Amino acid sequence: MTKIRTSSKPPVVVLGLSATGLAVGRIFSARGVKVFGTDREKGRIGRYSKYILRPPFGYLANPDTLLDDLVAFSKKLGTKPVLFPADDDFIEFITRNVSDLRKYYLFQSSYERNKTEDFLNKKRFYQLCEEHGVAVPRSLYLNGDETIDDILGRIRLPFIVKPDLIHLWKKRFHGKKVIIIKTVEEFQNVINQYDGILAQSTIQEVIPGPESNIFLFKGYFTEATGVCIADFTGQKIRQVPVNFGSGSFVKSVANDDVQKISIEFLKSCDFRGLCGSEFKYDDRDKSYKMIEVNIRAQLWEDLTRVALRDVLWYAYSDLVGLPFNPLPAQKYGATWSYMLRDFATPFHFIKSTGLSFGDWFDGYRHLSTDAVLDIKDPFLTFAAPFQTINQVFNYLRGR
Repeated sequence: MTKIRTSSKPPVVVLGLSATGLAVGRIFSARGVKVFGTDREKGRIGRYSKYILRPPFGYLANPDTLLDDLVAFSKKLGTKPVLFPADDDFIEFITRNVSDLRKYYLFQSSYERNKTEDFLNKKRFYQLCEEHGVAVPRSLYLNGDETIDDILGRIRLPFIVKPDLIHLWKKRFHGKKVIIIKTVEEFQNVINQYDGILAQSTIQEVIPGPESNIFLFKGYFTEATGVCIADFTGQKIRQVPVNFGSGSFVKSVANDDVQKISIEFLKSCDFRGLCGSEFKYDDRDKSYKMIEVNIRAQLWEDLTRVALRDVLWYAYSDLVGLPFNPLPAQKYGATWSYMLRDFATPFHFIKSTGLSFGDWFDGYRHLSTDAVLDIKDPFLTFAAPFQTINQVFNYLRGR
């Protein structure tokens, strides 16, 4: 078997070629690490980037042969690559095949089934938070036998319906993570449209306040000791879809409370590996409510790099046995955007904040990095607008 030449550093294989997977490619390419990527969906943006190489089995993975393809690829490389999933479906893939993949790949131990379930299943996650004394939005955990009157007697409108396994429902929701319910009629329509949704969801209060009340933490906890050796804190400025979506403009800021709550909670859970948490500040009781913890790279991951807190690199270094360099001071004020999505937010931003279009645009005057657009990656930058238009078309066609 002819072996593939790589640098002295073990290569990375990223599962998922969304903008999140692209961020993984950029971060490691800047460090001289080769990155190979694949996805189960065709046309994902990362395949157009010069930072992500095509593996022998292709950018488009065959779900029926992916495990065998990954094993064969590792054997051909002659070394254990580091495996990073870029979405929750691929976390589940690793979890299902953990014993086979362990022989050929390096990845964080939190992908064992018991830890995966704690963080992917939202109902289990919120219960875990409550067990450890971490504040979360008021939540109702359903079994499917409840009536509308039962639920409305326990929580006020508006509220959100959040599936316990969001990644499995996201396509049915046309890309949305949750459904916001403002009226009884809307709630009845959701129940009628999505069979079995109550048994597989948590009902949660809506915390009032703008998107800028959402704060982020990124951290890496070592495999050997569970100590957090690298961390980052940031603030969402805007997101898409508005109110309940993924970040479209994020800023590097200091937040000692979010850092402290995140580290203490994850250490108490005996967590090992890469993760990111999200909180919303609740003005009503002056507290931070934990929204979620993702145990993988995230859409805004490249912001940690430009803010000098490259958490993903520390994860890689721990897994391959490289020494840790001293953690630099975080660069506050660094910004990240997903410009092609953020263009959908100006009217909401102006309406909800009372600020002007100039205020919305002001963040772009000194933008540090974009999720997709990059003059050093010209083919990707050329392809990105067309890919975004195609996504919008498919979304509208599927509604």
